[in-house]
Amino acid sequence: MKKFIKKSLGNQKGISLIEVVATIPIAALIMVLVMVAVINFITTYEETRLYIQLQEELFHAIEMMRHGFLVEGVTDNMPLIGLMAAKSVEIAPSGTAITVRPLVIDQGNVDNHKVKFYTTNQGQLMSTGQYNTFSYQPSRVFPSGNKLVGREPRFKITNISFTEEDPTIDGDIHLLGINIEARVRYRVQGKKQTLVDDLRLNTRTIRYKTTVLIGNS
Repeated sequence: MKKFIKKSLGNQKGISLIEVVATIPIAALIMVLVMVAVINFITTYEETRLYIQLQEELFHAIEMMRHGFLVEGVTDNMPLIGLMAAKSVEIAPSGTAITVRPLVIDQGNVDNHKVKFYTTNQGQLMSTGQYNTFSYQPSRVFPSGNKLVGREPRFKITNISFTEEDPTIDGDIHLLGINIEARVRYRVQGKKQTLVDDLRLNTRTIRYKTTVLIGNS
């Protein structure tokens, strides 16, 4: 019995040093592939998250134009001035800004009740307004934050236009068209990347078009 066991153990071979060394590159390659897959997954997830955030913030900005921009200390206990309840809307000659006036004026001059929406050179949607004796300075409607990627904003409006839809003979705007193009930047432009490559690889753009019925026009 002892001879059988000894013979059996003697027939078993261990792993040689050459075999161990040969498996190291394969294991390293597998680890690299796994790491690349994980990094790609994280990158894709983060880009998707930021693109969804862009959509949500843009939708929220349009809703604030529809229903009014809330400013603490100014609009407290007062009806908000928005497109849905506006008496009139004026489009700037450039087509990139609007002034909204409400239907009911409690007191004072009509020019003391208005809200303006416009964009800056940095691609921010801003608002200024006056509620009779109360007014507020330029306030950012979009984006919600001011984060930069390199020298570029994380989120920015690249193009905006307000148009009169279905014009009527009375000259008033009853249906307002809003066209917005906005962009999210994921990364800074690479040193060897052209502008076209930069926009294709490092950014993503969304285009949003809607119309708003001017509530009391």
